[in-house]
Amino acid sequence: MIKINRTPAPPFLVDKTKKWIKETNEAIAYYANNPTKPFKFENYRDKKVKLALEKIFSKCAYCESVYQASSDGDIEHFRPKGAIAEIKQKPGYYWLANDWENLLLSCQHCNQQRKHKIYGKEKVETQGKKDQFPVKDEKKRMKGPGDSFAKEEKVRLLINPCIEDPDDHFTYHEELPVMIPKTEMAKKSIRIYALTRHKLIVERTKVRVHLFQQMQQVKLALENWNRIPDDPKLKAAYQLANDILLGFARPNKPYAGMCRYYIRKFFKENNLA
Repeated sequence: MIKINRTPAPPFLVDKTKKWIKETNEAIAYYANNPTKPFKFENYRDKKVKLALEKIFSKCAYCESVYQASSDGDIEHFRPKGAIAEIKQKPGYYWLANDWENLLLSCQHCNQQRKHKIYGKEKVETQGKKDQFPVKDEKKRMKGPGDSFAKEEKVRLLINPCIEDPDDHFTYHEELPVMIPKTEMAKKSIRIYALTRHKLIVERTKVRVHLFQQMQQVKLALENWNRIPDDPKLKAAYQLANDILLGFARPNKPYAGMCRYYIRKFFKENNLA
């Protein structure tokens, strides 16, 4: 997981004359009458919304897997609209169903609840976000559009990569590309987003192997350059090897958060800038 810079809401989504604001207002009026059936939201699925999100989320917002090779990715409501699992409440944060800040793109494994083999666990477990949204203090949880968003933000327990910097919350195992929590938010997020599922670790391992191979190329190129420091070709070879290594950490690359951790560690151990 890496920090994601979210752009402002696209104009169509905040235009009061368009269907997204109208649908939100309809939902608020609908739930004011305590209905027995859920309101049916349709407009967040509009292709325009998906295209706008794809400009920000080129991979899963949570696990950083590139979903477009096998699926289009799920439009994920960070605060779930249909229900809140922790308090068995329906609906959920329905007034945020079309809110730009509440919409992300994620893979199906992070967004939906599925059975996974989990690192360190013998039995298969059901993990994935779905309707989960834990908070530290239920008294500060929002119940409706008039409640304080700021108060709930202070007790939120899930990491939002558009707000928090995941580097402050996660580290990685030294031998396997397994995320290790540094905070309570990280611990909750790892479980709810299923970030230690076996298949994810397998895919991270493939990238980690290539990453560590490139680290060896950097060390070799540096050793050659140190032997003949005035040779411009050896200097260029080192710079190229280093640039390739840093390429693993680019925001659009899969598992960039993991790669950044190991690259920082590599640079520190080898006294590299």
